[in-house]
Amino acid sequence: MKISSKIFLLPCLMFAVVSGSMSAQRPPWLKQLSSTVANTATDTVSLDLPLPAIPSALRTPHERAAYLLTHFWDGMDFSDTLRNRHPAFVEQNLVNFLSLFPHAQDEARTEAVKILMQRAESDKTLYLLLAELAEKYLYTNSSPMQNEEHFIPFLEEITGNSLLDETEKSRFRFLLSAALKNRPGTMAADFTYLTP
Repeated sequence: MKISSKIFLLPCLMFAVVSGSMSAQRPPWLKQLSSTVANTATDTVSLDLPLPAIPSALRTPHERAAYLLTHFWDGMDFSDTLRNRHPAFVEQNLVNFLSLFPHAQDEARTEAVKILMQRAESDKTLYLLLAELAEKYLYTNSSPMQNEEHFIPFLEEITGNSLLDETEKSRFRFLLSAALKNRPGTMAADFTYLTP
């Protein structure tokens, strides 16, 4: 898939933005990359949301990453169903968003996911697409971004909302209970084993 081939480049790009080494203007190679990705789309929907300008007062990588995560989706009109239901657009921007997660602290990630999922509640189709893509990138073993700790805030938002009915939430409840087991720093769940 063409989008997933960019996954390894995006964390480097996002880290450059977070660390402050990138100016507000996009460098030529990034413009070329963005136009190449956009040209692979099946229609004229632009695939990249504009990155928010980070205030110069924010100096540390954690502060800058938290700001980017909080304001990442500000450039998206959640009422624009033509754009928001475009799978390539949603997937590309969610991958860009998730690539910031390793640079932010837990509280910032949780708050950013809460903001995103609450805004997405205006369109159930978009909400379910985001849930499916979050599972694909953060829970699937074959994903290079797989991280249950990063997936838990999505699951908590999905299972706690009133948009989905109990049947739609059942799978996500199961995934949440599985993700909450054997977390770092917690007691391991009971398991059986055979001795020689």
